[in-house]
Amino acid sequence: MNNTEKRFRFVGLLFLLGTAFFILAYALNCFPAENIKNGREEVGAENGAEEIVGAKMPGPLVQTTTQEEEYSALVHLELLRTPVNENGDMAQSVQNVLPSVVKLQTGNFSGSGIILEVRKESLLIASNRHQIQSREFSTVKLYNGESVSGRCVFLSDTYDLGFLEADISRLSYERRKELRCIALSETCGDALTRGTPMFFVGSTDGVACNIYEGTIADPWYYFDEFGSYMIYNYCKAKAGMSGGGTYDEHGHCIGMITGGADEETASLPMQSILEEWNHYISQ
Repeated sequence: MNNTEKRFRFVGLLFLLGTAFFILAYALNCFPAENIKNGREEVGAENGAEEIVGAKMPGPLVQTTTQEEEYSALVHLELLRTPVNENGDMAQSVQNVLPSVVKLQTGNFSGSGIILEVRKESLLIASNRHQIQSREFSTVKLYNGESVSGRCVFLSDTYDLGFLEADISRLSYERRKELRCIALSETCGDALTRGTPMFFVGSTDGVACNIYEGTIADPWYYFDEFGSYMIYNYCKAKAGMSGGGTYDEHGHCIGMITGGADEETASLPMQSILEEWNHYISQ
């Protein structure tokens, strides 16, 4: 189900609930049980007439939901996911993905991360293992200006990858609604070819402040130094961008910046991240 379908489903659900509430309130106001006798009340007995009791229309009905209920619905329907730009407008795609990127401070290490999942009280964040393995806790700086605490919950034995769980329970629901997780495509990995346009977003100079565009040199290239297959890119990156996102022109996250030199960089493919994500969930 895409984001548009989920939004229609959400709006439709609110409409049905509002309609049911209105009908119930109208019935209770118009037909109070103590004034009804078989659905009619006899009046004007002197002329033998029998009339329906005139009912007063209820006052204005105001249907309200709490901020918590609205946020819970957005999380449940997965509407806090980065919107996908079907037209492939790179500039728009860059703007769309920015809220899904974070800055991490782990002891003396500063790096980047991407939000895999927005939950009601927490975020699941992915970054490079070499960025977060030194300590259990990290400071997580979000795109909306907030800072929260993140705890390392998983370190991969296979890839340069780890997961953190960031506590957002102290943020207001309004601020939580500004968060976004990455957009995934089940086929985007298969669709990548040499020459495919891509871009990086990292947090060296501030949250999601470092953005570079390039092309894919090889979507499945084995690097001895990483001991795994990676996405080989012709794209610039700066120190501190490791753990940031690698995206296609539509804004799908296709991997995570892991290393490189000069204009040649390597990204851990999303297939590998999802493999370890499933491993973490199954624990």
